[in-house]
Amino acid sequence: MENLIGFVHFDKPNIKSNRVEGLVIKEKSSMLLRNKFIKIISSLKEEKGKSKEFIGRILEGPFFIPEEVSRESALAQVSILRGDEFPIPPNFYATIVIEIIGELFGPSIYSTSSRPCPQSKIVELGEDELNTILGLKEGNFLIGNLEGYPNVHIKFDSRKISVIPRNIGIFGTVGSGKTNTAQVLIEELAERETTEREKWAVIVLDVEGEYTEMNKPEKIDEKYLKILKETFGISPKGIGNFQVLKLCGHESTIDTAEEVTINIDQIDEYMLGEILQTTEPQTAALFTIIDRLRKNPKKEEAEPDAIIPKTKRKPGYTLKDIIDEIDNHLKKQRTKKKDIDIDEDKTDEILVRAQSLSPLKRKLLELVRTRAFDNKTASPIDPYKYLVPGRVTVFDLSYTGDYEKNLLIAQLLERVFKAKRDEATLPKTMIMIEEAHTFVSRENKDRMMQTIRKLKEIARRGRKRWLSLCFISQQPAHLPSEIFELANTRIVHNIRSKNNLDVLKLSSGDVTEEMWDSVPALNPGQAIINSPQFKNSLVVEVRHCRCKRIKQEDIK
Repeated sequence: MENLIGFVHFDKPNIKSNRVEGLVIKEKSSMLLRNKFIKIISSLKEEKGKSKEFIGRILEGPFFIPEEVSRESALAQVSILRGDEFPIPPNFYATIVIEIIGELFGPSIYSTSSRPCPQSKIVELGEDELNTILGLKEGNFLIGNLEGYPNVHIKFDSRKISVIPRNIGIFGTVGSGKTNTAQVLIEELAERETTEREKWAVIVLDVEGEYTEMNKPEKIDEKYLKILKETFGISPKGIGNFQVLKLCGHESTIDTAEEVTINIDQIDEYMLGEILQTTEPQTAALFTIIDRLRKNPKKEEAEPDAIIPKTKRKPGYTLKDIIDEIDNHLKKQRTKKKDIDIDEDKTDEILVRAQSLSPLKRKLLELVRTRAFDNKTASPIDPYKYLVPGRVTVFDLSYTGDYEKNLLIAQLLERVFKAKRDEATLPKTMIMIEEAHTFVSRENKDRMMQTIRKLKEIARRGRKRWLSLCFISQQPAHLPSEIFELANTRIVHNIRSKNNLDVLKLSSGDVTEEMWDSVPALNPGQAIINSPQFKNSLVVEVRHCRCKRIKQEDIK
């Protein structure tokens, strides 16, 4: 039997076509929750005796209005001002504003050019009916529950190429729950599926050291533990196939992190120049030197005690090789050599004219001092070690400078994309970039065109290879607009800054203004999900992660 909530009111002047106002008696006002979904049964019968049915969502209210007297009347005001002396206020009712989402035909929602008329019934939707209408039964990837509906679970479908591979953005201020949401994604992708073939490989670029102990179960207080077990059937548990890596020469939040090195010859020279913020002459000199080193790789001397003396070519070039080339040309400048062959490669003329070799050398020496590059004792970046079904790899970058952090991200993105392109059997993969605005930002967009171009290429061409990017940021206003174009699924937690909200509004089509207005009031863990999988944006209570999360205040 349908649970009647109230009735549709006559329209106010200037009301929007997709909105109606509802009237609800006082006794049923406790049923009125913002973002609650309801069904409206039109009071007008169609030709075949049937009534149109609409699905809507409560956007505003409940607003309480006295019945017998006006709000400004002395009786109404005195009963409120002196509530301790007037325990029974005048009778009142509630009003709500409802957004019409569409017209119902069986279990499906369709767009409508009509709207409910006055005295149409507003009825409550059961959880099973709501699951069917919103299409929430298809997913296999548990995120949480619909706000106000503990048993209506929100699930992404990790088997559809139109959902996760179209990339994700997670946005929210500090303490809003975005790191918890990221860990829920990691848990679901890596371990939710029962077969190894369906499990994803996940790579996390962790700039705060918050993900480095996900192999341990989370300590959850009794309240959330009960919800996790009873509502979702989940208990605290660490990730089984888990590894933490750090750049050599750098610290980590854990002692067991394995060291890796960045091989400079595996980084696109355009991205190298952009990340180092080289000037135009410095860039020209850098490209010329790299081009020469590729054409004429240096030779290594044979071991002194070898029986047959041999030389062998290095597989590539190092930072030291680039700096040595700069030193050679600086020496030529100082000695003002007169006997350079006029037919010698004209690139020398460019270098001799350049007045920025010394500043370029200083930037490269900064990289050398980090000890993160071309280290023979550490493992190189090897995507095949990370792209294993169900394996979670965390790069702990919490003690890493911007140059080496961004160069590692650039190299990792490039190498993972090439591996996925060349090897079709590699598992579905997600790369999570924490605080993405520190990698590419709106402010340095003009200096990072090649990096952004590469991100766009990976995001678009990676989709059909099941390679997904997840951008996480507390400052979306600092991200270039291209990032929002790439992230088709957005998970928006509490954001109070108008600038940050405005850029999200511009890039998210079907989120209502009223829903945006609710964002600054979202509780920790609540989020608006805007995704191609769902016909409408949803307000979701994200479940608690089951593996350990290190809070920022606990990081030393």
